[in-house]
Order: sequence, then structure tokens, then C-alpha cells
Amino acid sequence: MRDYKAAVRLLELLLRFHPCGLGVILGTYPPPDAEAWDEMLALSRPSCEYVRVGHSPTHDKMLESLVRTDELDTLVTEMGGWDGIKSAALSTRIEYPVWWTHFVKYLDRVDGARGNYNSSDEGAPRTLLAAELGIDAQTLTEHRYKIPAIIARKAMNGFQKALL
Repeated sequence: MRDYKAAVRLLELLLRFHPCGLGVILGTYPPPDAEAWDEMLALSRPSCEYVRVGHSPTHDKMLESLVRTDELDTLVTEMGGWDGIKSAALSTRIEYPVWWTHFVKYLDRVDGARGNYNSSDEGAPRTLLAAELGIDAQTLTEHRYKIPAIIARKAMNGFQKALL
């Protein structure tokens, strides 16, 4: 189960911090190299320094595992490589066409609007998009986060079947 959760985090890292994250997942953009992974990992961490009051061996181990790009490459391999991820994404797009549309529009109009949102506008991008699609904002958000989870599960299952 840890690998599944790590696979979801890897996809989210791509979607949030790679300029063409969805393109990488769909295979229309080249996968990140070690330098790009390092940059995405740096962007995903808090920008301010903090002081740790206590130390937990479990927490320290988790933090250590998040900083190693070679583990990301290993995880990609466990997901069937970039071809496995692409196949899982294309399969998800076919099986869940409405959710996929919501997911892509959310990435474009909500995630893409971060930092550009002005409170004096007519409303928050997520609320406006949900109204345009005829669904509530919570359902829109659920679809946004379920699609990467489905892709991760399919990719991990595909790899495990290949081992048999």
C-alpha cells in the first residue's frame, strides 16, 4: 500500500510542479530527468526554515525518502515505467470520460489560476468552474484528486501483473 500512496504522490508532484505534468503522464512530453525531479522536489517543500522540536525515527525516515530522486525513478519503474503510466492514464481517460474532463479543466482553470486569483473577481475559479459544469465544487474537487489515484492504482496493478 505504501507504494500506491507514493505513486499518487509522484503523480501529484508532476501535476503540481512540472510545467507540462499532464503531458508527461500522457507521454506527449519527455519525462523529467534527475535535475527536473530535484527542482520539483525543492518547489514542493516549504520555502521557510523551521525548527524541529523533537525527532521521530519514523518521521525522519519518511523525510529522507522524499529527498532521493533515485527513489522516484524506482517508483516509476514499479508503475510499469513511463509506458505503464501512459497506458494507465489513457485507460482512465476512456473509462471515466466525464471525470477526466473535470480533472483536466480543474488543472487548467483552478490549479493553473493559483496566484492569479483576485478576491474581487466574480468568484473563486473552482466555484465558477463547478457552476459551468453543472456540479458542486466538492464533486469537482473529488474528481480532480480521484483521477491521479486511479492512474496510480492501474499503473501499480499493471506492473504487479507483469511480475506473475
